[in-house]
Amino acid sequence: MNDHLSKVQRGHYAYISDKSVADFLVDKQCNLVKIKENFFRVQYAIGLVNQSAYTQLFSAEILLLSEFGLLNIWIKKWWPEQSVCKGQIVTEAAAISILDIQSVFYLLLVGICISGCVLCFEHWMTLHCNSIAEILFVNDNQNKAT
Repeated sequence: MNDHLSKVQRGHYAYISDKSVADFLVDKQCNLVKIKENFFRVQYAIGLVNQSAYTQLFSAEILLLSEFGLLNIWIKKWWPEQSVCKGQIVTEAAAISILDIQSVFYLLLVGICISGCVLCFEHWMTLHCNSIAEILFVNDNQNKAT
């Protein structure tokens, strides 16, 4: 792990680790930064032999610990959020929500409405111009016949 940390500190290198290990390293070394996004969620397991008598016991107790929030309480107690690094400013990227791009949808709606109006106008002009052309054609033929 020390090799990876030295590569990170030299630059152009990212160290992918377990969240708890990364939290520990960032809390102790102020020149490291951890991204907030979790991109690979790993669930832990306790290995037991097949048909072990302890399988149900472990499953039930861990489920109870999780349901009652004891795991979170213990994490907050034994792993405080405060770091030794003070005054560290980290810029974060925020996820884009639908409200952030709402104006784009309004613009698309306006564009669709305008294109619909243009389509109707062109259709009306095509019908109108064809009827005018037919009238002129009939009048022209009548004038030639007389």
